[in-house]
Amino acid sequence: FPFLRFPGYCGPLPYSVSIIYNLVINPIMVYTAFYLGGSQVMMMVSSQYVWIGLAIATGVAFLGMVMMGCGMNANRRSTFYKPLPMRNLLNKMWDERNVGYL
Repeated sequence: FPFLRFPGYCGPLPYSVSIIYNLVINPIMVYTAFYLGGSQVMMMVSSQYVWIGLAIATGVAFLGMVMMGCGMNANRRSTFYKPLPMRNLLNKMWDERNVGYL
């Protein structure tokens, strides 16, 4: 299990899928929580503010993903979403290396 803490061992695909899954499932979980017991629980915040906060947090997460994708080096962008183990990734980067000027 500790091997999953290092993205190089299994590639970025499981982490990308996990992030997208969590962003999609959050509204479903909030809706289910309000449907099952939202009216019975005395809440300090109305449901409208919960939905607005969830929308803002999801928007910020998507904006961060877009900014990260735009800020990536274009020829290395495919290594983010293609499942390459560390050894294959290093071999690919070594074969496709280019000169970096300072």
